[in-house]
Parts: sequence; structure tokens; C-alpha cells
Amino acid sequence: MNLAPTIRAYIEKYMREQNLKLRHFSDITGINVGTLSAILKGSRLMSMNQLNQITSINGIRERLLL
Repeated sequence: MNLAPTIRAYIEKYMREQNLKLRHFSDITGINVGTLSAILKGSRLMSMNQLNQITSINGIRERLLL
């Protein structure tokens, strides 16, 4: 079972709804902008640490748990 596309979709939707550019999302999460870009394109897998950094943002964790 591959959950990565679903997680990516939630992240992309959250970024659109919050009107966040990749650079700002990178600043918020502390994840390198190039790494985030590769994750969202699907060319790089997300580590557990990166997932924790992303889900520490209000709104994303709740959506993933629904």
C-alpha cells in the first residue's frame, strides 16, 4: 500500500488553500526547498522525519488523520 500520493495530494491542497509558495512552505517546515519540490513531484520519497516536520503544521495532521 503506497500512501505517498495521498499525502502529497493533501500537502498540495493545503498549500493551495493557504496560498503558500514552495519557498514559504520550506521555511515553515524547515525542509530544503529542493527536497520539498522532489517530494511533491514524486521523484523522492519522504522520510519519517520530513513527514513529522510537515505534519507539525496546524491543519495538515488533522487532514491526514481523517
